[in-house]
Amino acid sequence: MMQTWPQQPQYKKVADVLRERILHGDYIVNEIPSLRRLASKMGVSHIVARKAVEVLIKDDLLVQYPNGRLMPKVPRHRAEREGLQVAFLAPAFDSQYMSMVRIGAQIVAAESRSLLRPMDYVHWNDLVIEEALNNFDGVILLASTEEIPPNVLDALSAAPTCLMTVDYDLTARGIPCLSLFRASNIRHLLDHLQSLGHCHVDCLNTQPVCQETAARIEYWRQGTQERKMQGSLINDPVRSYERPIVRAYEVVSRRLEKGEKFGSAVFCPNESTANGAMRAFSEHGLEIGRDISVCAIGDFGGARYSTPSLTSLQMPDVATLLRPCFDWIKSKKRKWSGPLLVKPQETVLFIGESTGKAFNSGN
Repeated sequence: MMQTWPQQPQYKKVADVLRERILHGDYIVNEIPSLRRLASKMGVSHIVARKAVEVLIKDDLLVQYPNGRLMPKVPRHRAEREGLQVAFLAPAFDSQYMSMVRIGAQIVAAESRSLLRPMDYVHWNDLVIEEALNNFDGVILLASTEEIPPNVLDALSAAPTCLMTVDYDLTARGIPCLSLFRASNIRHLLDHLQSLGHCHVDCLNTQPVCQETAARIEYWRQGTQERKMQGSLINDPVRSYERPIVRAYEVVSRRLEKGEKFGSAVFCPNESTANGAMRAFSEHGLEIGRDISVCAIGDFGGARYSTPSLTSLQMPDVATLLRPCFDWIKSKKRKWSGPLLVKPQETVLFIGESTGKAFNSGN
């Protein structure tokens, strides 16, 4: 006979929901509703909501003030936390690049017993940005591809919390920046192509031209000139929140169908564009690595695992690079000590199947 278990009392279910929200930082920015609103939102009676709150007060997760206001409380068993609450502020358009940075931040947060709270913003004047800067001990900011307006730049400069940007240089304003890929390291890709005999390297970009993408294109331009290489810029960027991989596939397909030629090699400022381009080349009968070579900045971390594997600058260990940021937050010092530009000590070039010896351009 199947054993049945007694159903959990309703107030305990409500308490469990609130407990999970508190421990995950849901009420750092948003206030806990009053008992009356809480009962309405949970679909329970006022008495059930009150009993749930009493459980959490007893568990040292909530405090109720004389005016009835409820506030989350750092529990005794977590009082030893040093990292406190850190916001991971990113555009509301997820990508593998953002996910890899977030995972690195989560690893360090777990090590330092800190709470990492992912938060999305839709535009630069989104109130979420202001709330993050004013309510968290530290903020890790991934910039949108849209230009930052002057009023937001001023707000970031005057932020009352520890703020670090990722791949968006605001060091001139005293804000530390984690630079995962220095644009100057594109020279490693160009040196590799040159060693294979390539003398015509085009640049294909479909990413919105933000600060970092513009720098990568410029270093491609300088690098090809220094090596006396030929090359054309094929620049057809998508708008923010559109997919560069789709545009790259369309651009390459359209050019090939019109009979337009590419150089013997193509450099892409990001991995997504390279993946779209390689698919289009393959569908039009070109063998990647033999008929045409493709390389990129490996900002998605999947270059080794694509088919063919993509020659690229590898994504560094994000967790290692972010540890100084969390140490800074724990120190509670207002100013960052050391160089404002944080970058990997070395750049790893992964040589994949997507690059091979040059042929006489004429695909």
